[in-house]
Amino acid sequence: MLSKKLFSISLMLLSLYMPLIYGAGCGNGSSCSSDKCCNNGTCYSLTDTSSKVDYSENIVLVFDVSSNVQSSTITKLNSLLQSITGSFPEDLEVPYLFFSDSAPTKVKSYNSEELITIRSEASAVGSNFKAAFEQIETFYNKYGNKKNGKKNNILVITEGNPKATSSDSSNGDAIVKAINYATKLKNSGIRIYTVNVNSSANEDADIASAGSTIADNDYDTVMQLLSSNYNNVQVSTDSNGKAKITSYSASGSYHYRTPTSSDWNELFEDIVANIVVGVHGKNGKCFVRSGCLVPYGTCYGNVVTTTTTTSVKPTTTTTTTTTSVKPTTTTTTTTTSVKPTTTTTTKKTSSTKKSTTKTTKSKTTTTTTKNTSKTTKKTSKTKTKKADPTIAYSSKKCGSKNGATCIPGYCCNKGKCYKNSKNVKKCYIDKGCEPKYGLCYNKYYKYKYY
Repeated sequence: MLSKKLFSISLMLLSLYMPLIYGAGCGNGSSCSSDKCCNNGTCYSLTDTSSKVDYSENIVLVFDVSSNVQSSTITKLNSLLQSITGSFPEDLEVPYLFFSDSAPTKVKSYNSEELITIRSEASAVGSNFKAAFEQIETFYNKYGNKKNGKKNNILVITEGNPKATSSDSSNGDAIVKAINYATKLKNSGIRIYTVNVNSSANEDADIASAGSTIADNDYDTVMQLLSSNYNNVQVSTDSNGKAKITSYSASGSYHYRTPTSSDWNELFEDIVANIVVGVHGKNGKCFVRSGCLVPYGTCYGNVVTTTTTTSVKPTTTTTTTTTSVKPTTTTTTTTTSVKPTTTTTTKKTSSTKKSTTKTTKSKTTTTTTKNTSKTTKKTSKTKTKKADPTIAYSSKKCGSKNGATCIPGYCCNKGKCYKNSKNVKKCYIDKGCEPKYGLCYNKYYKYKYY
């Protein structure tokens, strides 16, 4: 009777503990069917079933056309713009704004029948993000959420950072003004996406810490703090004209994007699918960049491509074996006739005699033998299409800076979740693994694991 009670209690405790183990999945760890995706603990249909083309949210496209942006980038953005909005019905107006060292006095709009052409203003000295944000705030106060009740969004596309204009004392001053105004907009409920197509930009890079200054060309820190990935951002200009961070708090993921391939469609496709419904046929919640959890259902979008290279250096092994045999004396008693041998036996008789055999001193030495084996370099390249070890299976980046925890079986290192293995350096505490946010090993050794 007691064993049955203990078994019942064990089952009850297990049922309470299981959600803690599998909380990152859909339905406490379960997977969705193949025709659905998992996002934030819920299974969604892969297909956008909206019967009418419309905006589910408000959005303004913001293009930096200053000297920040190269002519080749302008050409690619024009092609991308046509690709994204070319399939929209002609009565669907898309608000947009160009800016350089200043911004127009109002936001304009275009449709699929009258596509805009982005033109660079390379002669513009500065890049005035703050002026652009001011105009968008004016637009949304009149036509946005206050009028239709829908969420307001801003999508900023650039290839640089805010740069000083005639009204700024330094580039750092321009950065501070842009971040502070973005914080004001985010506090009012506006969601901000930032896209930086500069080859030096990396959305997965660590950002500058509180108390440090921001370099003029630190695209990642500036774009992250401008975006809705971070709230409560406080920055100021120091005595050297540099932007200095006072504080910030992580609040989301996927709001800052950089290209992971030559196909820039993946930077915007999920945003368009989330905001403009009834056009592309894909549910915006089912994109990797929107937080779709790859292990628990089907997701759209690119999986990070990794290349693994393993090199084995030639090794030489030398083995030396030495065997010594000490002199021994053996006394043998036989009951049969013994013929003359190298031993000394004087008489041949059929009776039992004692025979003594003396073994002379013998020493055997095996000389050194060298076995040399050469293993040639072996390189293997593995390409997978954003659920390999480098994808963070969480709607947020993991770790102390970002707040999210990896699912069971993964370790957290610099904001990303990795498939946990003793062969993965990033899963060791001395290599930066954060044990509070995933499974970590104690110490990494090059040849052995203890």
